[in-house]
Amino acid sequence: MRKRVTIKDVAREAGVSIKTVSNVINDSGSMRPETRKRVKAVMDAMGYQLNVSARSLKTGHTKVIGIAVEEFKPFFLHLINAISDAAHAHGYGVIVNTHGGRLRQFQQEANILAADGWILHLSPHARDGFIHSSWNRPTVQVGEYSTAVHFDTVAMSNRAAMDQMTGRFLDSGCRRVGAFGAPESLIPAIHAARNGEMTAKALLDMVFAAVDGAADLRLQGFCDAFVKRGMMPDWDLICCDDAWSTSRAFDMTGAMLDRTASPDAMVCFTDEIAIGVLHACMSRGLRVPGDVQISGHDDIDESRFVNPALTTIDPTLREYANVAFDMLLERIQGYDGPPRFHMTGYTLVERDSTRLTGPAAVRSGE
Repeated sequence: MRKRVTIKDVAREAGVSIKTVSNVINDSGSMRPETRKRVKAVMDAMGYQLNVSARSLKTGHTKVIGIAVEEFKPFFLHLINAISDAAHAHGYGVIVNTHGGRLRQFQQEANILAADGWILHLSPHARDGFIHSSWNRPTVQVGEYSTAVHFDTVAMSNRAAMDQMTGRFLDSGCRRVGAFGAPESLIPAIHAARNGEMTAKALLDMVFAAVDGAADLRLQGFCDAFVKRGMMPDWDLICCDDAWSTSRAFDMTGAMLDRTASPDAMVCFTDEIAIGVLHACMSRGLRVPGDVQISGHDDIDESRFVNPALTTIDPTLREYANVAFDMLLERIQGYDGPPRFHMTGYTLVERDSTRLTGPAAVRSGE
């Protein structure tokens, strides 16, 4: 077995002191850039492996952050990559945890993972299971929120972006505009409205009463576009689904088309959903965008390569990741102020799945 390379070995090979090697590892001390570069080259050539536990005992920091998401869906993979790039640019390593909504188990695991701080994506229903009293590490929350409560929070412009996208359809002459990805908790109320047991206005008030959650905020933005124009959404064209998967979207779109006439446009809450809707419509002989226009959200790589290429909302993921990491780094370095809230911007990306008219506006956030 190959002997583990030590700091002493690196110092001897590089012709410097052990203190100099330590300063390079901890990115501290003053030295000539060429010395720092030479020591790093020797460390790489010799296969030196940092002892994170030893550094933690000495400095109180591991130079590692954690990222916790519910599952490895395409959007989360892009988010993890973007945060990792920001962390690596500042000399931090990254560990990733998929908690699957099992937050108490995650909190136990986090106690044995050597991370200086965490960036957490917690859906609102999962967030209720988080025990804040036993969590005392630097944390930034990303995702589906309209306010910051316990942690610094970075959020997307969920409502504003969906308002603008839906408005673009309505202003282009579409009248049967549907939405896919609304929360399943609305299903009983939608059925009641369809059966005349609840007024459309009462249902709309219920939608606007929600506070957090990507599905709720995006549905609010969808409804905002109608209200601003003195119109009311057609609840027969609203598909409720918490799974947000391509296969579910395909099946549920088929069921919707069996139940009611084809929509003019479908505003989908993710690109994964939009891809399923697109294939379902085309499998029924509908032309996209000739018969039905379709938009998504997230601008994942796959949205560019489906046929037709998908119109979507780019949530400026790099900004989202960079702001989250910068906030976390400030907490790790000692910032102890009240929770902060930052909403990122977005861009409408129009491709071949729509035939919208007029200029597409770009908003930098709220």
